[in-house]
Amino acid sequence: LLMRYAYSNSIYREINSKTSYKCESKNGKIFVFNTKHKLIKNYDHCKAGKTGFTELAKRTLVSLFEKDDMKVIVVTMNCGNDWEVHLGLSDYYFANFEIYLQIDITISLCI
Repeated sequence: LLMRYAYSNSIYREINSKTSYKCESKNGKIFVFNTKHKLIKNYDHCKAGKTGFTELAKRTLVSLFEKDDMKVIVVTMNCGNDWEVHLGLSDYYFANFEIYLQIDITISLCI
């Protein structure tokens, strides 16, 4: 849910989709941020992601993949094979699912 919301922000997309991002503070100090997310670095369809760790969840990984206007978000916690799981699930969804537009039309008649 948070990744979906964050990805709707163009500034977040610009920063998070890069393997390295350079910015300057108001006082002129240069900062360089490098991603630790291997799939952003090595897989064209991986557009955003976040690695993390908490005591309760252990290692966490969130990845957003995008292909042909379809977006897939994969989240794992305490998964020893997370990179491969994310790549495999995204490939599976892109190969087996399609986007359909559903329109709900309600017509009221006054007689």
